[in-house]
Amino acid sequence: MENKTFELLEKMYSEFSQRFESIEKKVDKNYQAIEKKHQSIVKIEKTIHDKVGILFDADSRTQDKLDTISDDIDFLKQEEFQTKQDIFKIKKKFEIIK
Repeated sequence: MENKTFELLEKMYSEFSQRFESIEKKVDKNYQAIEKKHQSIVKIEKTIHDKVGILFDADSRTQDKLDTISDDIDFLKQEEFQTKQDIFKIKKKFEIIK
């Protein structure tokens, strides 16, 4: 009887050992797949970070250019206004002379 019990325990131990080995292999395989995906995600994050930095720099440069253009337009508007005032004064002087 003891011999049968021992054989049964050995058989159970062997089956459990095989199952654990199978589970370990699956876990290792999943871990490797997760690690590869993690590395891909890190690469994608770096690429996105770099591109966002480039876009931010381009946005800053564009904003600077727009500010310069806006200043130029304001200056030209002021010059146009001053020119119109000068023309008005000249016309007025011509009316006095007539």
